[in-house]
Amino acid sequence: MAEQNDELEVWVPADPAPDPGKGIGESYWAGCDVIGDFAVTVDYRRLSWPTGDGLRLTLWAGVRAGMSAVGRTFQIARVGGHADGFGGEAYESNVHAAARVHTADTRGGLRLVRRDGVLHAYYRYRGTWIPLGAQKAKGQATLGLSFSSDDPPWGGKPAHASFDNFKAIVAGVDCPAGTPVPPRRRRT
Repeated sequence: MAEQNDELEVWVPADPAPDPGKGIGESYWAGCDVIGDFAVTVDYRRLSWPTGDGLRLTLWAGVRAGMSAVGRTFQIARVGGHADGFGGEAYESNVHAAARVHTADTRGGLRLVRRDGVLHAYYRYRGTWIPLGAQKAKGQATLGLSFSSDDPPWGGKPAHASFDNFKAIVAGVDCPAGTPVPPRRRRT
């Protein structure tokens, strides 16, 4: 992962060394936890990404209740299908239940919104946010982006994509000591 041309570019080489427990790819997450309601969006673009490669571009929220380190990761993703032919190109979410909508989009948007303890997942189609699941998800959340494959088989071909226009509107944040607090803007 690297920031280039005001985008977060992500890539997987043809011969990565997969982690047996985590698959291949990279994650990027906020240094602070989100408290209460939030709305987070990001645009994506597939720069060079073969179909059926088993990779996914993901916007995710790791939610945990109380002081527990254990929680659940909710996601909305643009998936490239699998090398074994399962699934095909799609938007996919695990918010509420596994939901999948086939697509050929090479660019688009991903969104997670939590209001009053209910998390909603969306993808953007022709300028409109389309819902793809909703579920109760109370507790502090960590927000992140990833480009990865966690379930074999991976296609073994190099892939390159980018995230852009990441925007998070949150009710509050809890940052570890020494972590810069994000700028606060008030709606006008």
